[in-house]
Amino acid sequence: QRVEGDVEDMSRPVPLLINNVLQSAVLIVGALICCLLSSAKLTVLSAACIGPMIYLTRVSAEWGSSLENQMTACEEEANAVVTEAMSNIRHVRAFSAEGFEAGRYTRVLTRLFRKMKKEAYGDLVVENLEGSLEFLVEMLVLLFGGLAIVEGTDEQLSIGKLISFTMYWDMLRDGVDSIQSMFSELAQAAAAAQRVFDLLDINP
Repeated sequence: QRVEGDVEDMSRPVPLLINNVLQSAVLIVGALICCLLSSAKLTVLSAACIGPMIYLTRVSAEWGSSLENQMTACEEEANAVVTEAMSNIRHVRAFSAEGFEAGRYTRVLTRLFRKMKKEAYGDLVVENLEGSLEFLVEMLVLLFGGLAIVEGTDEQLSIGKLISFTMYWDMLRDGVDSIQSMFSELAQAAAAAQRVFDLLDINP
């Protein structure tokens, strides 16, 4: 069952990757053209956040893939402990080793819980950082765009164009977010593939 699940996790992102990447690419290109037509300066200013967000997503995906493998190893170890104890239940009772086996299982679950808690904290930090970057960009766009309109330094920029720019930028950001969400799927698929290949490399 574990192997079947790993194979399914390994192959699941393929159709999603093809569909989502194509849709997101069309959305990003169209929104980027509209942003450039609205205001090239604000587009360059807003694009400054894309690089850090992509880097942050890539690092978190690699870290999550490694942590996923560790949690899977803990789950397999916990199942092995239970299977071994139940298979030799007579010996366990004969030597009054119930507490010892329960302690082994508890230690494995404790390690698993720590890794799950680390994953939750990591996801929380990444989401807050991405949200802070997006909020900062929106504030900068509204600040510089509003100052340009009030002071008249950009004759082509108006209130209507500023509002339309923010709408187009939200569309572009949705496309980028869709591609970024695929990183987690690919990380899980890579972790599952690594476990399958490790099994294939085992000599019978």
